[in-house]
Amino acid sequence: MRSALFVVFSVLFAAANSSNALVSFYLPSPNHLSAIYFQPNTNYLVQNIRFEPINQLKTVIQTELGIELIDRGEAHITVISPPEFTDIQNYISISEINAFAREKQLQTMSFKAVCVGSRAVTINGLKEQTFYAVVQSPALVEFRRLIYEAAKAKGYAGSGFNPDVYYPHITIGYKHRDLHAQDGAIKDTSSCIWYFFR
Repeated sequence: MRSALFVVFSVLFAAANSSNALVSFYLPSPNHLSAIYFQPNTNYLVQNIRFEPINQLKTVIQTELGIELIDRGEAHITVISPPEFTDIQNYISISEINAFAREKQLQTMSFKAVCVGSRAVTINGLKEQTFYAVVQSPALVEFRRLIYEAAKAKGYAGSGFNPDVYYPHITIGYKHRDLHAQDGAIKDTSSCIWYFFR
């Protein structure tokens, strides 16, 4: 019987090496994943996601891989990152961006969870690894384009915020610290290790 969260966690190993595994998760619809509230931040923008389904997914990963992961106690899809906002902040304020988010109903914008991805990077001799759900969302890309055009209309001509260079994901957990694009961790479909099936 299906629940409102994950119904069945069915692990189908394609090979003995877990990096080649296929995992079948019955995922909830975005309506179940998406939080019902918008929470503004001071230097970035996110679409808030219900934490419990993501936390359950972290538990499955820990069990299957025999590792311990740290989480933030919440889940979200970053829409505009802190470095991106820094690049456009002289042309559009965070208050204006949040107003656009409310007007366009950011929290209702749809997305599709594609896979569990993972990246590992060695930093100062320590191997860091992060796990996340790679998602696709044309709606969020369009929203980023809206913000870009608003900043451009006020004179923005920089390169630090390109609305089409975007790797939306939901962080599940990490070993010691999360990894970002600045660390060389591009969280796209090339990092998929397990795929979601509906």
